[in-house]
Amino acid sequence: MDRSLGESREAVHAWLQQRIPGADVLGHAVAAVAKLFSADGIVTTDSGDFAAWVDRIFCFQRSARLLGSACGAMGSGVPSALSAGLRYPDRQVIAFCGDGGFLMIGNELATAVARRLNIKIVISNNQSYGTIRSHQERAFPKRLWGTDLSNPDFAALARAFGAQGYTITNAAQAAEVVAEAISANGPVVIELRSDVRQTIDRSLVAAPG
Repeated sequence: MDRSLGESREAVHAWLQQRIPGADVLGHAVAAVAKLFSADGIVTTDSGDFAAWVDRIFCFQRSARLLGSACGAMGSGVPSALSAGLRYPDRQVIAFCGDGGFLMIGNELATAVARRLNIKIVISNNQSYGTIRSHQERAFPKRLWGTDLSNPDFAALARAFGAQGYTITNAAQAAEVVAEAISANGPVVIELRSDVRQTIDRSLVAAPG
């Protein structure tokens, strides 16, 4: 019974990965990370539309762990990764964040560097509070307000802290850059230059109504 359930889950996740739009940087990068995810790895997620790709693609073994915010609070991805890295220094720890959430508490990279934590932080940089923007687009079309962000170069920011920084600007780069970044030692930031207009199926991320 367990075997057939496991095979069914793998088939579903494989099918979902095949449906990633060709130009979607975020979807392809998350898929590349998932392929290199350890059986006992730990994933932390901040809050935002980007997390829908993590929920859709990742297939967790029983020995893996997922740390997220049940209340949808932003800014939890990096601190959760720090906690996991300190508690389990020998396990793979990957944090997924949006640009807005990372900007709230990304200065904790200093702690990751000081403690030499082997954590990887994936940032979806779409220069927007994407979830809030999507609500505005549904309720008040063409009346967006206060959701645009003026972001730094996150990879350069990581290097300024003493971490390693990588940037992915198109889907074709995802697999190669992710493989290099995941294999690097110490804290790493992977910046994904994503497009706020590119989303997965609206039915999977949009609220009813």
